[in-house]
Amino acid sequence: MQLDEEVRNELKAIAVRCGCELLHASYTGGVLKLILDSENGVTIDECSRVSREASAYLDVVDFGTGNYTLEVTSPGLDREFYSAGDYDRFLGSQVRISWMDENKKRTDVARLLRYEPAAAAGPVIEIELAGDVREVELSSVLKTRLEPEP
Repeated sequence: MQLDEEVRNELKAIAVRCGCELLHASYTGGVLKLILDSENGVTIDECSRVSREASAYLDVVDFGTGNYTLEVTSPGLDREFYSAGDYDRFLGSQVRISWMDENKKRTDVARLLRYEPAAAAGPVIEIELAGDVREVELSSVLKTRLEPEP
């Protein structure tokens, strides 16, 4: 089930009032998952506050057709990238990237070297794979996560 734009916007506003940013919201299999972040990371107290305020709001708007579980969490150490801005924010980081390369899916651990949002063919990233530097069109990227380093 897709989240209604009005509900999504109110959940974003709740997160902001609690000192966080709503990175991602999804509703799948009876679970409404809210992923929060902030400049200094997200605390359990912030997750709890967002959970309480979101729950109260969702009760008022009669969210869902039955029972649902509300899960409020931080993105974690292996955070998924949800926006193009994440590529700029995490330049120099090691990432696990799934992408289409010549019509076949690849998943690699690479170093994120460059993000170019205004490239002629569309946004591109540059990654280092085992010493080789590759330019990848953002449109061919399926999923990117930070890869925690030892």
